[in-house]
Amino acid sequence: MVDSFLLIKTENSVVNQIQHILNRYIKTFPLEQERLQPLFDLVNDSNIEDLISRKNFRGHVTASGFVIDISRRKVLRLQHKTLQKLLQPGGHVEPEDESPLEGAKREIQEETGITSLDHIAFHPDYNVPIDIDTHTIPAKGDEAEHQHHDFRYLFICRNSSEFVWIEDEFEEYEWGDIGELMRMETFERLKPKIETALSKEFRSKLFFDQVVETTKPATPCCSIVVGHCVPDVKVFLRALNVRAPIQALIPKPKSIDHQIAEELVADFPVCQLKREDILKNPGILVKLINHAPHPCVLFDIGGWFAPITKELVDKCGNKLLAIVEDTENGLQKYEKQGELAIPVISVARSPLKQNEDFLVGQSILFSCDAILRSASFNIEYQTCAVFGYGKIGSSIAQHLLLRGVKPWVFDKNPLLRIAASNRMCLIPPRDEILTHADVIFCATGKKVLGLNEFRQLKPGCVICSVTSADDELNLTGLTNHYEHEEIKPYIDKYTSFGNYFYLINKGNAANFAHKPALGSYIHLVRAEMMYALNMITQGDLSKNGIQELSVEDRSIVAEAWLATYADDTGGHHDLGISG
Repeated sequence: MVDSFLLIKTENSVVNQIQHILNRYIKTFPLEQERLQPLFDLVNDSNIEDLISRKNFRGHVTASGFVIDISRRKVLRLQHKTLQKLLQPGGHVEPEDESPLEGAKREIQEETGITSLDHIAFHPDYNVPIDIDTHTIPAKGDEAEHQHHDFRYLFICRNSSEFVWIEDEFEEYEWGDIGELMRMETFERLKPKIETALSKEFRSKLFFDQVVETTKPATPCCSIVVGHCVPDVKVFLRALNVRAPIQALIPKPKSIDHQIAEELVADFPVCQLKREDILKNPGILVKLINHAPHPCVLFDIGGWFAPITKELVDKCGNKLLAIVEDTENGLQKYEKQGELAIPVISVARSPLKQNEDFLVGQSILFSCDAILRSASFNIEYQTCAVFGYGKIGSSIAQHLLLRGVKPWVFDKNPLLRIAASNRMCLIPPRDEILTHADVIFCATGKKVLGLNEFRQLKPGCVICSVTSADDELNLTGLTNHYEHEEIKPYIDKYTSFGNYFYLINKGNAANFAHKPALGSYIHLVRAEMMYALNMITQGDLSKNGIQELSVEDRSIVAEAWLATYADDTGGHHDLGISG
């Protein structure tokens, strides 16, 4: 096995990189062990400087890059003068190169002038190439026949106009169809690797692989997780399970994708509990915490554990380390508890969270619009209002403006009303919104509408929430005063004498009527939540109560996200290589 190889130690940083990279590469692609045996022999038997020396005619390491244009349909190849073949740019690794990856970048720049390169990694260690190819170079002049062990990397070129034809470097070039390249027998091994590396699913796995490598709790810990059962949660849960084994996954009942729920049951201990179950009988949670093999961290969405925090601390003691809260609504519930007897790490007001909140607002508007269109109701021609001009409410208002709808906005905070006015929203009194608006988006998290408000609504008004019905609306007694019927999927009509209104998705978040699409931005907050494990276990918590991660930790998360996704923020293109 690879681990049994005796690797030579040296002060040469490039050589150290090569040895380390080779071991990590073969663990990723174990079936290539036999094919790469000549390289392992070279690493173990040669004089150390010969690993990159072009004078070593037994063989040496080179580096190259597959440069794909921004459309992901074309790949750059240069006509090699010696071999008379169209090949990817690359060349010898130099002693001054920090790694083969840097050598590949340097060679590409020297041969083509291209500097706007985004490296598409295949491994959490970016220096591990997507492929290593051993091939024979024929004898020429004083150079004997020898082998090149080429470390091959994958790049996206953001600006192909940078390309310069440098005649001293190559004779011809082409931006060829990537599909044609992948159908060539020479590159057969690369096709599945490139397809995988460019897929969104692999990007997410790679991102969380990096998070796992950089979140290392100082002491073992377990986790109990409240979570949405939606497609993009699986990669996060699997990463979290590595660092803090999940003792219980508690699905939020109003955001369950049943296919995903079935898949999660196969991987995690799923507990079908509702918030009211836990609040009525905290002993359920106490038992889970005390029976865990290590102290537990609770990952919360919506303040599920806020009312019973003191009881949990009293009955679990040191077995309960901290709580990590995801949402603004949940954070406010913890704030209402006053002095807390446990650290509560919040990501709700993190700058990383703002990206998610912006897209949630867009998602809410999309779903509400789609649902209403099924009833021949066009939102663009209605008077639309937003209660609550916080992170999600302001996003809804902004996206309404982009659609040509000038929204009415009310917030109890006069500073936010001014902000809404500054952004071209109208800010009439609250009662005027209730009696005149055709559509009201509720984004306060504070039971903004109850029976008295429902009675004031303009007949036919549509009510749409951004969170759970029991957080945003007070529906108590509604069925005693209104007749209820479902007129369309996700649209319920409530009728009383002289008054009727419509409720979207039974008062729960509208976007969970569909599969919310927040893209890779949702992973920023999940990664920050995982980074809280470092803060919790490394003794960085100076006191109980609500705390946040450092700017440094958030910057690490942001850099990892940019390195993984930055070239893909404009959307995913057909790779053109699957045929």
